Amino acid sequence: MVSHYLSPLTWDTAEPGGCWRAPDGCVLGLDLRSLADQGLAGSYGDWPWAYVLSETPQAGDDLIPLGSGRVDEVRPSGQSTRDAWRRCTGQQPIGDTLLDWVWSLATDQADPTGDTPLKPILPTREGNSELWLPLHSLVRSRRFAWRPGSDRYCNAVRDVLRRDLKSCAAADPRLAERALDAICRKHHCDPREISQQVKRGRATTTITDDFSGTLAAWDQHSKTWTIESSRLKNTYSGGTVERCRHTTALSSADHYSQCAVYGTLHGGATRLDAAAWNGYGCRAYSFGNLLFVDKVTSGSHSALAFPAISYSSGKVAKSSINGSTLKSYYDGVEKDSRTDTTHSGYLYCGVLASVQDQTSDDFYATDGLTSGGLYKRIVGGGVI
Repeated sequence: MVSHYLSPLTWDTAEPGGCWRAPDGCVLGLDLRSLADQGLAGSYGDWPWAYVLSETPQAGDDLIPLGSGRVDEVRPSGQSTRDAWRRCTGQQPIGDTLLDWVWSLATDQADPTGDTPLKPILPTREGNSELWLPLHSLVRSRRFAWRPGSDRYCNAVRDVLRRDLKSCAAADPRLAERALDAICRKHHCDPREISQQVKRGRATTTITDDFSGTLAAWDQHSKTWTIESSRLKNTYSGGTVERCRHTTALSSADHYSQCAVYGTLHGGATRLDAAAWNGYGCRAYSFGNLLFVDKVTSGSHSALAFPAISYSSGKVAKSSINGSTLKSYYDGVEKDSRTDTTHSGYLYCGVLASVQDQTSDDFYATDGLTSGGLYKRIVGGGVI
């Protein structure tokens, strides 16, 4: 059974240069000192305490017991325990369980500067705020919601991002621009809410269509297309690879295009010319569980690769082109990467299809990032 304590750390001179250690038999859960004090050798600084855990009960005059069991089951009792927590962390304990206390310290009570413990948990790539503790693994995961102003935790995350982007912009403005784009896409927020220091040096274009309207914004360069039940449908029965091009040009020839595939052999098309006579793309093949990697040259189609996939209706087929690097994705996973220099400079995107009466939905294309690796799953016109 795990035991939980508040304890001072000890300075260990046996290691070269010295280091801070939890008491014998314990592992460090959270260092409750400021970031500046954590770097002080041989001195506690202003925040000498840590939250430590042990697989066996420990004894010692310096240890303040918080309880035993899983952190989500421990309910610290007594005013003296609450006072000790407040004295060691600088914050009032919030909630009934020890997990509530630790979670609040790393979210609503977090300090983006690190001057007082703790800096906030930053959301994962999937958009979750996760707390992991030794002797437990993952103890809490919550979906992060972008609500600056009304949410203290969100404000702390925003302020951390602001500070990091400001430092990044001073060293590498282009990298900071790309990082800001990624943050805004991840949290669906306005870049002005994050940073005024990062200057977005080039125009970007994003195209979306959930096919709830008409095809007025699309050129049906290859045979006939229609909208049926709010999905894009190709109606030609000839068996050739057809192209449906969006009439809006992207700002860069480095971009990606994707759609959710229902049926078979639909997918995103990239770097199309104005006549959709040249370009790249990919198509998800349901019967063979394959992703066709495509190139169209002077109207003639050639398949470059056939990586295996686990097909499921509604998953996204994405084509990305960055310089001469062509990448193909299915359900957010890169399935093929290759170099091809045939087509350059073309700014249009669209959809490829080759089987009659098959459909796709939730089209999305952008040149907002040139890394070629960003993946988005779009449902009902919204980005997740």
